[in-house]
Amino acid sequence: MTKILFFKSLSLLVCLIFSLTSFAQQRTITGIVSDDNGVPLSGATILVKKTKNITTTNSKGAFTLSAPANSNMLVVTYVGMSSKEVIIGSDNSINVSLVPASGTLSDIVIVGYGKTRKADLTTAQTTISAKDIDKTVNTTLEQAIQGRSAGVYVTQNSGQPGGGISVT
Repeated sequence: MTKILFFKSLSLLVCLIFSLTSFAQQRTITGIVSDDNGVPLSGATILVKKTKNITTTNSKGAFTLSAPANSNMLVVTYVGMSSKEVIIGSDNSINVSLVPASGTLSDIVIVGYGKTRKADLTTAQTTISAKDIDKTVNTTLEQAIQGRSAGVYVTQNSGQPGGGISVT
């Protein structure tokens, strides 16, 4: 009877040791993502490279991410900024500074379900440059495109100042 109790205790101990080592294989990484001026970036994406562990920053640019213990690289991305790969090594606290992306988006068109090159589109498209928008004083985006694009109708829903606007 004592041999059975001994083997049960031993197997319980072995299971406990294996479960503790599996918990030790995860670590928590925290940090802040900011631009080159030190302004926190809300909504930046942080990914542990070669895994599916991903998170985004909060309104203060802070993030918390669970990562495997053997992971050594984070990929940080943000719209309008160059993505950055950060070596994390043994650090659990990372501060990342992103720089604005160079280049233009003139060849890319953002559509409701993804993005595509302008040359690949088969539908009607129009461009309103910043120079055209700067010619008048606009308080809203709808006012900025009103009358500048064929087939786009901007109408005010009511006669009240600040009333709703419909774009068709």
